[in-house]
Amino acid sequence: MRRSPIARRTPLKPGRATLSRSRIVARPRPKPAAHKRHHERIAAMPCIACSSWPVEVHHVIYDGSARITRDHRLVLPLCPRCHRTGPTAVHVIGSAAWNELHGIDQLALATSLWGAEL
Repeated sequence: MRRSPIARRTPLKPGRATLSRSRIVARPRPKPAAHKRHHERIAAMPCIACSSWPVEVHHVIYDGSARITRDHRLVLPLCPRCHRTGPTAVHVIGSAAWNELHGIDQLALATSLWGAEL
């Protein structure tokens, strides 16, 4: 059975969303300049777990007990091994286990790094 094309009474605003059969998907907005500067500053730091270089910017999206909204201000410097590729990487073992293993509170540290820039 063929479906008819999706029709709208009012046109979508340019660059804001796309229309699909299942739902309207919002496009992400570009990061503000302050967030970009913050990411550059974080990327210039050593890894918070092992002090090695180079680092990747890790978004803190979990506070140890519940998922939080992804925020470009809550970021930490992690080397690729501590971030995603190592056996004890935060994306391998999870945020709660990683926090316990390293004795680091990711949310508190990311919040203090953002506050230090202001």
